[in-house]
Amino acid sequence: MKFIYSVIKTVILSKFKVLKYSKYDFKINDELLILGNGPSLKTDAEKLLQFKEKKDCLGVNYFAASQLFEVFKPAKYVIVSAEYWKGDVLSEWHNDRMKLFEEMINRCNWEMILYVPAIAMNDKNWQLKMKTNSKIKIRYINLTPLEGSPNLVYPLLKNFLGLPRPHNVIVPSIVVGLNCRYSKIYLSGVDHSWLEEVSVDEKNNVLIGQKHFYGSEFKNRSSLLSDKKKPVYWDGSGKSRRLHEVLLKFYYAFRSYWELNELSKIYKSKIINLTENSYIDAFERQKLS
Repeated sequence: MKFIYSVIKTVILSKFKVLKYSKYDFKINDELLILGNGPSLKTDAEKLLQFKEKKDCLGVNYFAASQLFEVFKPAKYVIVSAEYWKGDVLSEWHNDRMKLFEEMINRCNWEMILYVPAIAMNDKNWQLKMKTNSKIKIRYINLTPLEGSPNLVYPLLKNFLGLPRPHNVIVPSIVVGLNCRYSKIYLSGVDHSWLEEVSVDEKNNVLIGQKHFYGSEFKNRSSLLSDKKKPVYWDGSGKSRRLHEVLLKFYYAFRSYWELNELSKIYKSKIINLTENSYIDAFERQKLS
């Protein structure tokens, strides 16, 4: 029943708009290295530079604003937060996100595919801005949650008509790797140590300090990128989440990894976690040498 509901919801929300953009299989190498934005990425950067030989790289979120962007030169890039293209978000955050795209346009001088949610198709000004860099190609994906057995979910997933609940950018990043038929998908910078950072203050505000690899490098950016403890907001609106809502968000993220691990078997691909002390328990682990 859940699967039937997922299919109906997917068809209604997508209106098949994404299909014409999703028929591609561009890759240079047979293996993919996903560069998450956890704090371990900074620690592991030198080892990863050696490890990435004969692998494509994939960056996420604010990676394009960091010094590592031009070092790793990702062939693929994923941003799925709908808040980037919604009007009802805090202006400070909206401006900082638009600044990110300007940095991406100015710094990317290699071929790169940028994967964004289907809602971005409604932002014509953003599309025109991105077209000023012919090296960056845009692909749209549908964020409709898919639920059901792997064999039933697969036909929709392979066309980007939905995803296992995408409460973290790494979920769609792995789907990109699977749909591009990489034989191995390596995960770095996926600490996911949020549970260590959750607290509740005396006013019952739920706070979390989300640490990233860029740290002080982004100290002059908006509060959105600060690693200081702050509320977890609903869709960038300024309305904070309650503790059970925060923990439910975590639950969906970690459950999605187990679903992706099962789906990877259909794709005949292997997902390997390189991040030491990562909280993700769904994938095979491997140490960086």
